[in-house]
Amino acid sequence: MASKAFFGRRVLEANRGAALATAAQVMRSRRSVPHALTKPVRSPELEAWFKREAEKRLVTLSEGIEAEARKNALEMANRYPDGSMQPAELAEIQPMPDLLVSPGDIIDRAAQGKELLSHNPRSEYLGTAARGIPGGGASSRAAKWARLHPEIAQEYGFNENTPRPLYTVGDKTLFELTLNLSRHIARCLGKTFPNVVMSNSENVALFLEVIKANWKDYTPAELENTLIFNQIVLPRMWVEGAEMIKGNLYPAGHGDYSYLLAKYSMAKTLNKLGIKFLIFSNADEYIWQADPVMISIAQEKFNQGHHMVIVGVENTNNQFGGGFVKLADGTQSLVETPRLPWAMVKAGKAPLALNTTFYIVDVAYLASVEKKMLDVDKSLVVKEFPGRKEGTIEQVFGVDSWAGDVFAAILNPAFIQFPRMNFLGIKDGSFTTGETPVDYLGGRTYKQYVNEAANSFPRIMERLLAGDRSMAAALHRQAYSYLAP
Repeated sequence: MASKAFFGRRVLEANRGAALATAAQVMRSRRSVPHALTKPVRSPELEAWFKREAEKRLVTLSEGIEAEARKNALEMANRYPDGSMQPAELAEIQPMPDLLVSPGDIIDRAAQGKELLSHNPRSEYLGTAARGIPGGGASSRAAKWARLHPEIAQEYGFNENTPRPLYTVGDKTLFELTLNLSRHIARCLGKTFPNVVMSNSENVALFLEVIKANWKDYTPAELENTLIFNQIVLPRMWVEGAEMIKGNLYPAGHGDYSYLLAKYSMAKTLNKLGIKFLIFSNADEYIWQADPVMISIAQEKFNQGHHMVIVGVENTNNQFGGGFVKLADGTQSLVETPRLPWAMVKAGKAPLALNTTFYIVDVAYLASVEKKMLDVDKSLVVKEFPGRKEGTIEQVFGVDSWAGDVFAAILNPAFIQFPRMNFLGIKDGSFTTGETPVDYLGGRTYKQYVNEAANSFPRIMERLLAGDRSMAAALHRQAYSYLAP
């Protein structure tokens, strides 16, 4: 039997002085935030590139250009060349009913997934899944909604500076629900799943202040296996006048997750501890978890030469978002909106299947290609911020990157289509506060919908793990939707 050293403790020992802490350290600390997590992770080389690149793009602008046209012009250099890809056809993306042709298939896959999650020959206390999540990020869309609806935001206890993972459903934040549901599945198996959480020095104090009470219910092993690491923070620039914003630093995007996972050798550490599956999603998709049926499907795809499963949903209203594309050489990939070829955007050819940020990653393979994740393509994106004069909104230039793009580029992903109903898509406060009945949600309000997900998902997982045939039959009838009306 391998050493029983906890995941978090192992990473800390290998990366002394880095901006890392375990939840156990957070709970023991006399400070509101452990000293390690107060340190900004800076990159002088990236900051210098940002300043050079921003200035280079700004000098190309025409005078008097309108805001939307200016945004498009400034982001043009991010994009792949025209003709390099097209939206992937829905027929090329395997839907769940094709993988689960009968209730018996669901029962069989659930049993196989349970065995895969439970059997860790390198650790008697760990299961084989780890939960990865960017936990402290902000969202310009969420901030804009809060500015436009200040009374509702205040009623629900957030404002335009509240990180989206701290929005609440019932009495729990999205982040707490994400980790609690993962813990629930692990406890059903009598195991512990490690948590690998990305925060940043700019909002980690608020983040920990809100969630620390939740960790009082965690065992010492669960706390030691919950690792928080800070991502890179960078300055931003006002587009008008090309002046740097003073006094604040901003996260550089989800691409830091894959980069720092490699920099701190976290994938290799997980692999050494017998972890086979990294489940990654945003906190707004808290029901994306180590579902035993999905684990069985992921292992099948890994055996076929894929090293990642990416779950998407049909783009039913032609909205532009990160989605599945087919490259010129015939391979499929995932590309976020600011990087899509301009010809596709201009022609209104949005991806036919949208990225839900539900990824299941082959940890053993990820560990073998860690060095490749150190090469992350960064993009410059334009966002709207409260302006320098009270009551105004201005455009700002900042650096962004996306973990999905990075993972997809190196892991030969398999793409699977889920029912749209499973995709919560909590992008702003309207999704957690909305009280207007919505037809496609079966007459439920958004508030009811996201609360139902939090309450029903753990029961569904319990019944699948117990081999409940009535649950398998219900899921089969619903095309494997957790949340069909």
